[in-house]
Amino acid sequence: MYFTLQTDMSRRQLEFEARQIRSAMEEQLGSCQEMERRAQARVSRIQQIEKDILRLGSRNQDAAQTSTESSTLPSAASSTRLDLDSANDSSYSVPRRITSHLGTKVEMVYSLLSMLGTHDKDDMSRTLLAMSSSQDSCIAMRQSGCLPLLIQLLHGNDKDSLLLGNSRGSKEARARASAALHNIVHSQPEDKRGRREIRVLHLLEQVRVYCESCWAWQEDRSHPMPSPVELRSVLLCVS
Repeated sequence: MYFTLQTDMSRRQLEFEARQIRSAMEEQLGSCQEMERRAQARVSRIQQIEKDILRLGSRNQDAAQTSTESSTLPSAASSTRLDLDSANDSSYSVPRRITSHLGTKVEMVYSLLSMLGTHDKDDMSRTLLAMSSSQDSCIAMRQSGCLPLLIQLLHGNDKDSLLLGNSRGSKEARARASAALHNIVHSQPEDKRGRREIRVLHLLEQVRVYCESCWAWQEDRSHPMPSPVELRSVLLCVS
């Protein structure tokens, strides 16, 4: 009889914990239909981003080809003048190409940010992290003003701008925003300013990890799990 009662109490305890886990998952992730709709919307957005990248890449290629053709036109000067002009063209063509390439990257970032006209901080953090996968994209993101967005995702509060809603992102969104910010800062050349930014970011990351641990501890203290002893006492009183 005691074994049967103990088994029944254990079963009820497990059922209670399973219901709590299920309700927490539904609160955080939503229903299966909502997760499927979010996945489909994310796939369609990624496809649209790929189309925009291909379109901007072809435009950049056409612009580079046009500039190359214009720089190789024959002149009526002597061979020495041609050599001098070709030397000047070669000395200035690389910065011109880099500027054109970065300008296209900045335009691409602006186009992608216009597609992010949403208050979904998780979706925005995923897109920003995917955009920070290369050094050129990181430089373009810095020039187009993505750093305030990432800082807002990391440290926003109820009084911040309305672009990202009235609160910070979730813990996962903050982790993705932190990774994107890490990529952008470490993409800078190894100069004095870049090394200073890396040191400051490292200190901020340590402070943020400590704060996340404090928040998790406070949340665990404010929402403690029911003790099995208390549950058994309640079940014994009911039975």
